[in-house]
Amino acid sequence: MSQLYEFTKNHFAFLQRYGYICSQADNENSVSLVGKNNRIDINFSVVGYELTCQFTADVKNTFTLQDAIRYVDIKEFNGIYQIPRKEEIEKGIIYLADVVKRLFDKIDISDTLNFQKIAQYRLDMHKELLEDYYCKIDIKRAEECWKNGEYSKTQELYEKHISSLSKAQIKKLEYIRKKEYRNEQSI
Repeated sequence: MSQLYEFTKNHFAFLQRYGYICSQADNENSVSLVGKNNRIDINFSVVGYELTCQFTADVKNTFTLQDAIRYVDIKEFNGIYQIPRKEEIEKGIIYLADVVKRLFDKIDISDTLNFQKIAQYRLDMHKELLEDYYCKIDIKRAEECWKNGEYSKTQELYEKHISSLSKAQIKKLEYIRKKEYRNEQSI
């Protein structure tokens, strides 16, 4: 048995009341706590000496400890633990166990509905991040189009993200709209 397994089994024993059983994974750097509806994976990265925790029900329903603590708004933890040397792995397991215990005090993740709520929160959060990313790219492209005199493309990109525009960008859009209106009248 690996140290990771032994430390996880001892410090995550509180999860037995939720039906989880500690299980050694294929390698000594991973341990799973297997429940009726999902599992909790504890992984140790040898490269960065980082301990992480992931919750999985199936391919579509998965989230990290960071996602879960954001969902329940536990501010004093960040969900990962980086140890200075491998000999201090137990300190990291104690830290993760404390975070997971606080998490379960707020929401029972062994419950399928609660698990799905957090998994959906993760998907929504990632969707928002992607939308924000693409909005910034489009606005940057609109600025380039503005500089190149490509006003119809600038207008298209600005209007696509109108709620995210700065005051200066709104002024540019208003200018383009007035210009287009004048051009339509002269035809």
